[in-house]
Amino acid sequence: MNYFTPELLEAGNSLDPTAADAAFQAWERAEAAYEARLKQIWPALSATVRMYLDEIRLHDAEVIAKGISNDGQAFGLVVRLKSGGTVRLHYSLASPPRFHPSTALASPLLWQYDEIDDVPGGGVSAFVHRILFTGAAELHLSFYDLSCAAYVDETVLTDAVAF
Repeated sequence: MNYFTPELLEAGNSLDPTAADAAFQAWERAEAAYEARLKQIWPALSATVRMYLDEIRLHDAEVIAKGISNDGQAFGLVVRLKSGGTVRLHYSLASPPRFHPSTALASPLLWQYDEIDDVPGGGVSAFVHRILFTGAAELHLSFYDLSCAAYVDETVLTDAVAF
């Protein structure tokens, strides 16, 4: 994570009011820096990624399924929202997923924060989705495109190239 780091999240949970206030101020700076970065890359993002950033909120959601395609070109996540809805995310991968630490992605995985950024270099636009879960587990997905759909009781609420 470049902005919403596990260390920053942990510091915000401090029982020391001075330390918690300093962490809050650092969090505010991280939010501002991330918003500025998103404004820079916004024109390069697909409509689906922009929709995800504008409409989907996964904080405290539980990952109920995850997997990579047999050919390694796609990765999927199914996430249950606290409200009871479900979000399905499907990534067309630019490179294999990276887990940090590699042993930390056992169930249950609760979504904390995420960041989307571009991957510099190369001729084809690729992006990275960095996801921070409880227990400081991170998933980094380098992708060319993202499709997502949100459901409540199997009724599609938001559908952007659902898979």
